[in-house]
Amino acid sequence: MDPCQHEQHEAHKEYAALCQLPGLEATLQSLGVEANAFSCSTQPSAARMAITCCRVLRQALPQVMHEAGEPSETRRLLTSFSERYEQLLEEHMGLQRKCRDLTSKNVKFEALAQQAEAWQSAHQAAIARIEELSSENADLKEQAKLLKQQGIDPKERLHLQQRLIQKDAELQASMHAMRKLEEVMEEQNALVEQNASLKRELRELLTRAEEARESPKVTSVAPETNNNFNQLSDLSARCHAAETELKETSAALEFLLREKGRRLEDEEFLVDRRLVASMLSLYHEHLASGQRALAEQILAQALSILGVPKEAQRSQRSAAQARLAEPLGDAFLDFLEKEATESGTAIHAAGEQTLTGSTLLQPVTETKHSS
Repeated sequence: MDPCQHEQHEAHKEYAALCQLPGLEATLQSLGVEANAFSCSTQPSAARMAITCCRVLRQALPQVMHEAGEPSETRRLLTSFSERYEQLLEEHMGLQRKCRDLTSKNVKFEALAQQAEAWQSAHQAAIARIEELSSENADLKEQAKLLKQQGIDPKERLHLQQRLIQKDAELQASMHAMRKLEEVMEEQNALVEQNASLKRELRELLTRAEEARESPKVTSVAPETNNNFNQLSDLSARCHAAETELKETSAALEFLLREKGRRLEDEEFLVDRRLVASMLSLYHEHLASGQRALAEQILAQALSILGVPKEAQRSQRSAAQARLAEPLGDAFLDFLEKEATESGTAIHAAGEQTLTGSTLLQPVTETKHSS
């Protein structure tokens, strides 16, 4: 194919494609070009196509250049609105930051205001207290000045010294009595423990005697019964001695308490705090060791010393009733008499060793008469 014909064919094809573009007429009209410039009804020559394109380009080029050089009104407004929006957004963000800062500052200011009110009230209270102390100090200075000017009467000073010596002596006597009382209570505690051990031995002997009575062989019971009666007589004597000593210590303790109460009632009531502290410590020690009776006696004595005579009398009455409620000696003697009667009956029924049975009953009778 000839190159010229080929170029002509390509030009016709491009021209036909241009004519078939959608919106070509509207675009040409907006650019101020005649709408019928491109006509696809006939196939123009190459020269005609070139002329038409040049004319359209010449007519549309000024409008295109004008629009390219200056933005349209819509684009200008859009740009202006975008810039204004960005500016307002920055101002809004700045106002939010300022609002947050002002809120935090307001919270801090309220806390500081509350602290200031608290400090102000405390300052006013301190000022009032200082004024009160200043007035009291002035009064005390005035009184000291008057006392310094007047002086103390020699008779009054001598009287005060005598009272001080007397109270010191009373305090020493009270401490000495307290030490004696502690010694007596320790002895009483030892006697109570000894009495408890005697009771345990008595229960053991009761158990052994019961086992001996249930034994089928009477001949072997007699020697054991003799030993049991000897032990029972020994324990009876020890029990009577312990009860006698316990009664003596109880009587001495009650006498000391009565003497202490009489002295406290007759004289002016003054108690050393060290004495009270030692008694309370002793009370807690007895209470912790499980010796409630001794702890109650210590408490009753402390109440009596501190000036509570009714409570002390009530405690003394309860202690006396508790002692009367435990007739240990009578119960022990009844047990010995019962054991002697049962042993004599068993020996007489067996028909052996009657002489041994009569000699076993003699110590029991002597013990009962001595008690």
